[in-house]
Amino acid sequence: MIYSPPGSVICQSVTEDRLRANDHPEFEHLIYEEASHLIDPPYYSMQDSVESSGIGSFGGSLAGNAFVSDDHWP
Repeated sequence: MIYSPPGSVICQSVTEDRLRANDHPEFEHLIYEEASHLIDPPYYSMQDSVESSGIGSFGGSLAGNAFVSDDHWP
């Protein structure tokens, strides 16, 4: 699975092209409009992740990050 916030789609497309060129058997490219560059496990505190990490902002919104954390999890 490849995950991209909208600003990273071009970089992830390079990864996707390389997987195809090397006959990788399976991949899925997910694009989440309101998500950040950091995905947490579901039910993790989005407030802590996005605003209080101490390592800078990864973008996205609290609602968008909460959605992607739940949606991407198997």
